[in-house]
Amino acid sequence: MRIEASAPGKLVLIGEYAVLEGAPALVMAVNRRAGVLLEDCDGDECRIDAPEVGVVGAHWQLDTDGRVRWNDLDGTDAERLRLVTTVVEMLCAGNPPLPFRARVDTRSFFLDDTRQKLGLGSSAALTVAFAAAVAAHVGCELPAAQRLIAMHRMFQDGRGSGVDVAASLRGGVITYRLHSSAPRISPVTWPASLHWCCVWSGRPARTEEL
Repeated sequence: MRIEASAPGKLVLIGEYAVLEGAPALVMAVNRRAGVLLEDCDGDECRIDAPEVGVVGAHWQLDTDGRVRWNDLDGTDAERLRLVTTVVEMLCAGNPPLPFRARVDTRSFFLDDTRQKLGLGSSAALTVAFAAAVAAHVGCELPAAQRLIAMHRMFQDGRGSGVDVAASLRGGVITYRLHSSAPRISPVTWPASLHWCCVWSGRPARTEEL
């Protein structure tokens, strides 16, 4: 079996920080995509290639307690694959997947010359794409937005509004708001006469600092 999945990045137009306090945000998906290629493989272990974080050929198994056990991987490399660990443990608990090899690709979220992140939601896009590929592999439906947001939030140690995950899942332009911790997502029609241009300062910024 060969499964390919991808999801777009995001650009928050209005409400990037206010959304954390329950205010609405306007967000659009952008054509920077995280991709996942997943294929069946021999043996009794799954394998992951994630060259953008410097890990290739990592082996893992899902223990009987539902925890991912990385084989021959030190703590630093395992930490780099924490998003993979989180998605697998939340999606495959009680349903160990058949062995597969997955390659994740987030190159379009970095500047080619400096490898600097552009801040367009690479981890959220990868959460959606990887969850979609694994769900198809184990024969279940893609989780709903709230569960995908929970996966991404767990990866981020409980932080984040989920606006980036919603954009990667739904695409297009949406309004997003947290209501009693549950996401409210509505599509928006972009006016044909309205043009946009994205300007980057060249320096990344951390949400929690702003």
